[in-house]
Amino acid sequence: MSYLDTNLSALLASVLNDLDAASGASAQRMSKPELLARIHNALSSGPDVSRLTSSPPQIIAAIHNVVSSGADVSAKTSTVPQMLAAIRNALSDAADISHLRVSEGALWDAAMALVAATNDVVDLRPAVLALSPVVMFDPSDLTTMFQETTGASATIPAVVDSPVGSILNIGTAGGYATASADANRPLLRLSGGLYYLDFDGTNDCLVFAHGGSITNPVDRLSAIRQSTWTSADRIFTGSSSGRILKQVTASPQLNMENGAELTLSPGLAVATPGVITERFNGVTSAIALNANAYVTGSGGLNAAANLYIASETNSTRWSDIDLFGFVQFHAAQIDASITTVRTWLAAKAGVTL
Repeated sequence: MSYLDTNLSALLASVLNDLDAASGASAQRMSKPELLARIHNALSSGPDVSRLTSSPPQIIAAIHNVVSSGADVSAKTSTVPQMLAAIRNALSDAADISHLRVSEGALWDAAMALVAATNDVVDLRPAVLALSPVVMFDPSDLTTMFQETTGASATIPAVVDSPVGSILNIGTAGGYATASADANRPLLRLSGGLYYLDFDGTNDCLVFAHGGSITNPVDRLSAIRQSTWTSADRIFTGSSSGRILKQVTASPQLNMENGAELTLSPGLAVATPGVITERFNGVTSAIALNANAYVTGSGGLNAAANLYIASETNSTRWSDIDLFGFVQFHAAQIDASITTVRTWLAAKAGVTL
């Protein structure tokens, strides 16, 4: 059926009926959460579940981003009713809408074909923010970066090829990561449509103070590129012996360390962007590149009060890296949430998971 002439209430009723026809369940008694759960299940029947999330608000955010990735991006800041209207229009504009009353698998295939036809790159930032990360940096958001090192009082916006002295933490902790002096500022770069912070490996470092010692579990995800590799240089550090990601032993090896060490395998090749997932949780710690299997084992139990990007405590072991995005949680996340963050970071860095 066509949704061209239906209002939103009729649209929802039609969607319920279509789902009911496909599954045999009673749509008339379905609540909104149940409807969202059924949409979730329909999506999860496909081979690629990278867009799935674990709660109705995150599902809405994911659908929101799929819709807004098309030619009409007005849905990016829309309300939920406006988003539903955009979904209605997208459905009614499709040349082949016969999938509306076929199996869930066929529905998924049709949706993926539509995504491929629009060269879709899903921006899952709203879904990532909905997970309430404590620390989150997005160098593609130019409104969050300033040239001065003064944090909240900085006024000069960063522009491409300018230094970045302050970047806003859009996570729940708020505040800024700042350079300690002008000479320590990374540069904002743009290449191939991708924004990143370029740390020179000589003295560049941004520091974020948590305001207290942070203990395990901590999940930290980042999109980085190693421009060069020098053993013992630090990608991230929480303290001199806590919550470290470092270059070690032989290129391009990376280890996470928090009192004990785990080696990333496979390693992240120099000059190649990748998404690193570090899960600090004592003897059940884990590290992975992109969507590869975790290396698991003991990562130690040390606590850390700060975050140093591209240096060990802003005093030594500076690393020559590019940072495309960063997300940190101070609680263990479910796998679906990790997938959502990885997918967002991969898009920021041009990585295929």
